[in-house]
Amino acid sequence: MGLPLARLAAVCLALSLAGGSELQTEGRTRNHGHNVCSTWGNFHYKTFDGDVFRFPGPCDYNFASDCRGSYKEFAVHLKRGPGQAEAPAGVESILLTIKDDTIYLTRHLAVLNGAVVSTPHYSPGLLIEKSDAYTKVYSRAGLTLMWNREDALMLELDTKFRNHTCGLCGDYNGLQSYSEF
Repeated sequence: MGLPLARLAAVCLALSLAGGSELQTEGRTRNHGHNVCSTWGNFHYKTFDGDVFRFPGPCDYNFASDCRGSYKEFAVHLKRGPGQAEAPAGVESILLTIKDDTIYLTRHLAVLNGAVVSTPHYSPGLLIEKSDAYTKVYSRAGLTLMWNREDALMLELDTKFRNHTCGLCGDYNGLQSYSEF
């Protein structure tokens, strides 16, 4: 458990240092992988292309989807709560579709294709695991999702999805602030 927890701590530290109260377009370096999109804190987002912005939307949103055609290889939707003065707006639930599997995550449950599953859960090409610090979904389809079950969510995609995504994570074309959404 030490290594994954250390990685999560490093990611959280990088995200907290990233800042970003509104969309920034110049003078930034990409301080996380080009294939990672994240959200944290009080509505902060960082796209696959490195743009940082704040979007205070307490509803259901398309975090990232495969937007090539009618059949989507994956889709990640999140629901944020309204937050309160003393606490940032948390991610209440995540609906993740990978090929023909539907995964619904809440702070306490993991539901796969309508059935509650205990973790770790293994099925062909899919792993859902929980630790004290996070819930992680890994798929051989080319994505890894990590959620701290509070306010931080990170999605890593394979490069095969470049130029094929839409949603709050942007278009994954490698160009900052170019037709992101």
